[in-house]
Amino acid sequence: MDNLRNADASFFGMLGFYASGFLNLSSKETYKLCQEGAILLDVRMPYFVVFKGFGVPQVYLFPCPNWSKK
Repeated sequence: MDNLRNADASFFGMLGFYASGFLNLSSKETYKLCQEGAILLDVRMPYFVVFKGFGVPQVYLFPCPNWSKK
C-alpha cells in the first residue's frame, strides 16, 4: 500500500485524501488536473451516472462489467 501512496504522491503531489485505501480528489482538484491534460475513466454503471453531467471533455465511460468482455 505504501508503494501505491508513494506513486500517487509523485503523480498527484499534495492533492486529494485517502479513504478506505483509495485516493479521493475533490471536483476542483479533478477539474484542474483535466485542464492540465489528465483524463477521467468512469467505471460506474450507467444507472449511477445517467442524470449526472460533467463539464469536462476528457471523460470516458467504461463500466466495470465490460472489463471481462474486452
